[in-house]
This record gives sequence, C-alpha cells and structure tokens, in this order.
Amino acid sequence: MFLAQAGDDPRNQIAALTAATQATGGLAAIVTLVLLARREWLQEQVLWLQREAHQLQVDRYEYERADTVRRQIVDLKAAATEHLASDKIAVQLGGLHMLDQLGKEHPDQREAIVAAWCSLLRGRFEPPPGLIGPPSIDRTAPPPHASDTAVEALDLAGEYQVRMTAQRLLLGHLRDPRAGTEASRIGSPETAEYWSLRQLDLTGATLINADLTGCYLIGFDARYAIFHGQTTFADTLFSGEAAFTSARFRGDVCFDRAVFEGASDFDAVLVVGRAQFTGTAFRGAMECKSAHFTGPAVFQGTQFEGHTRFWKARFGGTAYFEGACFFFDIGFASSCFEDFANFTHARFLGRTAFGHTAFVGAATFVNAQFGPSTVFVSASFYETVDFTDAYFDQRASFESAEFADTARFRQARFAGTAGFHQARFEADARFTSTRFDDQTGFGAAYFGGDVELGTIILGDRATLDLTDASAALPEPANLRQEWPTGWHTVSDHERLYLRAIEPRLPSVHG
Repeated sequence: MFLAQAGDDPRNQIAALTAATQATGGLAAIVTLVLLARREWLQEQVLWLQREAHQLQVDRYEYERADTVRRQIVDLKAAATEHLASDKIAVQLGGLHMLDQLGKEHPDQREAIVAAWCSLLRGRFEPPPGLIGPPSIDRTAPPPHASDTAVEALDLAGEYQVRMTAQRLLLGHLRDPRAGTEASRIGSPETAEYWSLRQLDLTGATLINADLTGCYLIGFDARYAIFHGQTTFADTLFSGEAAFTSARFRGDVCFDRAVFEGASDFDAVLVVGRAQFTGTAFRGAMECKSAHFTGPAVFQGTQFEGHTRFWKARFGGTAYFEGACFFFDIGFASSCFEDFANFTHARFLGRTAFGHTAFVGAATFVNAQFGPSTVFVSASFYETVDFTDAYFDQRASFESAEFADTARFRQARFAGTAGFHQARFEADARFTSTRFDDQTGFGAAYFGGDVELGTIILGDRATLDLTDASAALPEPANLRQEWPTGWHTVSDHERLYLRAIEPRLPSVHG
C-alpha cells in the first residue's frame, strides 16, 4: 500500500518504505529500502560511464582533427619549402603565397613563416641600375643564342621579383591598423592581416623601397642591412630595442614621428641621401657614434629622452636640430659638420659635449638653452657661429676653441662659470650686451678682428680674467677693439696685450 502511493520515484519509495518500517517495524521493508538505494546508485554509475564514454569520443575527435591539422601544416610547409627551392620564378612565388596563407589561418605558425621570409631577404642582392621599381619581367625563355649578359639580367629580374614579393608580404603584415593613436602603444589585436611579432631579424638583409609606415615592432634587428631606394619608418613604433648598427641606406630614409620606446643603435650607419627624423621620439638611450650622413640630416623637433651620443659622427649635408630637445647627456665629441649646422631653439638639459668638434660650415645656436655643463673645448668653427640670445645655465667651457670667422654671443647669458682660456678669435668677436653672472676667463685668448667686449654685463658675483689675452694691432682703419672697463692694451709692436688698470679686478654692472 505504501509503495503504491509513492509511485515510481525512488526517493518517494524510500520515504514510503521508511514510513512503513516505522509503522510496521518489519524486516521486509528494510530489505526493500536497501535494494532501492542500490538501484539508484547503479543508475548514477551508468550515467557517469555514459558521460565518460561521450567525453572520450569528443577527445578522440579533437585529437584526430588536431593531428589532421598538424599533418596538413607539415605537408604545406614541406611543399612551400620545395617550391622556394625551385629554379622557376612562378613556383617560388607560389611557395611564398602558400606560406602567407598558412600564416593567415594558423597564428602559431607566423613566427616561423616570418623567419623564413627574413632568411630569404638576408641573402645578399645587388639590384642592377634601373631595376629598382615595380617588378616587371619577361617570363619567356631567352632565345637560343642569347648572350650570358641577357640571361644574367633575366635571372636578376626574377630574383628581384621573388624578393619584392617576400618583402611585400612581410611588411604588409606588420602595419598596425591603429598606428598614430594612443592605442597603438600596446599593439592592435592580431588578425589574419595584422601579425604581432616578438622579433624581426633582418640582420644583413637587402631591402628595396621598404615601406614600414605605421608598423608596430617589438624587437627589430637590421644590423648590417642594406636599404636601397626610398625607405620609410614614419609613424612606426619600436616598443623594444631597435638595432641599425652599420646599416646602409642607399637613398632617402624617413623616421618622421617614429617612437623608440627602448634603446636604439645607429652606430656606424651610413645614409647616402636625406635622413629625416622630424618629430621623432627617442625614449631610451640613442647611440649614433661614427654615423655618416652624406645628405641633409633633419632632426627638427626631435625628442631625445635618454642618453644620446653622436661621437665622431659626420654630417656631410645640412644638419637641422632646430627645436630639438635633449633631456639627458648629449655628446657630439669629435664630430664634423661639413655644412650648415642649425641648433636654433634647441634645448640641452643635461651635460653637453662638443669637444674637438669641427664646424666646417656656418653654425647657429640662436636662442639655444644649455644645462649644467657645456663643453666646446678645442672646437673649431671655420665659418660664422651665432650664439645670440643663448642661455648657459651653469658651467660653459670654450677653452682652446678656434673661431676662424665671426663669433656672435650677443645678448647671450652665462649664469655659471664661463671659460674662453686660450680661445682664438681670428675674425670679429661680438659680445654686445652679453651677461656673465659668475667667474669668466679669457686668459691667453687671442682676438684677430674687431672686438666687442666693452658692453658686457657682469653680475654681482662675476669676475673677469683677461690675463695674457692679446689682440691684433689695429692698423687697418676698420679694425677696432672695445675692452671691458678696467682693462687697457699694451703693444709690443706685434700685437696688443691686455692689462688690468687696477690690481684687483673690477666688477662691472649693467
């Protein structure tokens, strides 16, 4: 009666038997209760086994599918490799596109595919004159009696087309769709077209008209690479280290608005053309030692936020550093500016070194701002140099510097010590309204042209030392000297020597 009322639900039956047991106290009810409990347990085990069997089938299917994909990848890579080893241009091009399609469908293969493309580009290639440009070849076989030169030219044209295809596929996948925005600082999400790569190894590669505009590069290595034609890295973000050591740019190169988050190395780089770095930001250390720029080098508005070195660099064309800002130490020691050097409105906030630097062309530092230490020791200025309205915050040293043409320091201000000891001014020296706020020395300096020192301004703490300074005899009618108050000249029939009128140095105020 109790089981009939409980129905088919085992839980209700167990409850009913429990109630029956309590009511009758019979042994049969207890046995029935145990049997029902075991039946429920067996049902649960059957369901668990069914679920396990289903999961095993799913895992087997996934394994077989993954194994099939792996086999397809292996077969496709092997086929692509075989195609690339062919001596037929069309077959090689097919191999490149096979790798490209593989990378689009399988992101985990992209690093290996890019390594293969870079390996192809690392092979040395010297494009013959007139070949650089859109690839175009005649795929027909040469005539039976074609000269070796014609066959060689056809081979070069074919290799050129293969290389340009590999380069186009590679660079096309590096262009960040969010370039130029703040979001691009961390790179865009990967797609079939945009690949985010940890490292790009182009060491010793040959690239032709390479366009990396707006690319996002984590690690970039182009040491000893050769770039032919027009090369551009405009708006490119280098989020890791960038190496261009001993690279050769046989044409113009543009880095406008590029950002270098990590250290960058341009040591011994050669640019045979125009080098453009307008608005570029170097946020890590920047090395450019022994670099050679044969054409104009444009660093207008460039931000150097780490230690920067241009030691022994050579600027064959105009060097534009107008409005550039050097946040830390900057070194141009032993460099050579063969043409006009423009540092107008430049800011040197760290220690600045131009020691032994040669300015063959005119140079201007108008309205430039110099920081704690400025060194032009033994610098050579062969043409006019202009420091009008420049500001030197602390120590400034022009000791043994040579000025072959007019040197202008009009309205410049030296807030710290200033040293011109043994400097040679072969032509005019213009110090009109120049202000010196601390110890200033022209000891043993030589003035060969017009001298304008009479209107200098000395601050309350300033002293002026002209001991053993000398000047050319004012025999020409247009040669004149204006010495500071408290000094006069003594002639020895060859030149004028400056002597203090009083035993102690006067303080001149203006």
